[in-house]
Amino acid sequence: MATCNSGTGEILVEVLLDLDDCLLSEALFRSLLPESSLKLRGISFEVTRVDCALKLVFRGSDPRLLIPPFSNSLRLASMVLETLKNLTLAESSL
Repeated sequence: MATCNSGTGEILVEVLLDLDDCLLSEALFRSLLPESSLKLRGISFEVTRVDCALKLVFRGSDPRLLIPPFSNSLRLASMVLETLKNLTLAESSL
C-alpha cells in the first residue's frame, strides 16, 4: 500500500509479509532490524513484527529516493527467506 500525505508531501509505502512460520518471521525480522535504523536523504524505514507477519514501512518525500531502500530491503528479505528455506530442507533430509 502506498499513500501520500498532501499536507506534508510525505509518501508512505507499507508492505506486509505474512509468513506461516513464526521462526522464519523472527529470523527475517532480526536480519532486517539493523536496516531499519538507517535514515538516508530523508528516507526512513521501519520494520515491526506482529505474530508471524512483518510490516515494512518506508517514508520519504521523493518517490525516486524511496526505490533503492525499498528494493534493497525486499531483496534482502528474499535472500534470507531462500537461505532459511534451504537450511530447513537440508535439515529435514538428514
